[in-house]
Amino acid sequence: MNISLTWASYALIVSVCLAIYYFVVLFFYRKSFTRVSTMKIADTSHSISALSTEEMKIANSTSLNLFGEAMEEEELQPKDEDQDFTPGAQAFADEIQAYTCSCGDDIVKEELIQHLQKIIQKYPSLIGSDSQYELSQLIAISSENNCSIHLSADELSELWNG
Repeated sequence: MNISLTWASYALIVSVCLAIYYFVVLFFYRKSFTRVSTMKIADTSHSISALSTEEMKIANSTSLNLFGEAMEEEELQPKDEDQDFTPGAQAFADEIQAYTCSCGDDIVKEELIQHLQKIIQKYPSLIGSDSQYELSQLIAISSENNCSIHLSADELSELWNG
């Protein structure tokens, strides 16, 4: 099977394939492209860098969910539980990340557990809080990724108990 392919025929084949590809993409996503092209910024008198995201209003745009349906106003507002994230939990998460990164693989499991308990004791408001499960998952992931130490569910619950 001897096929002769020149650079000119190769370029022709590639350009035809690209043209077909772009035609198909434009055909199936034409509504998305027209919606993006009709968006306009309502107030263009200020520079964009000076505007915050709340001040920018985009005309002719509706918020769509994953299925392409318009979302209700209540769905667009953040839930109260999303806004109730304490700064203490963020500080705790940062300290856990920093500690496990600084330890590396040079620490034994018992020593890691003792130090993690000391860190948890510095944040008594987090013990028994709604975010305790997520913080336990963070501890497990950080210790596994940074220290190569796997903590079981019993060990994680023991961290918070004592």
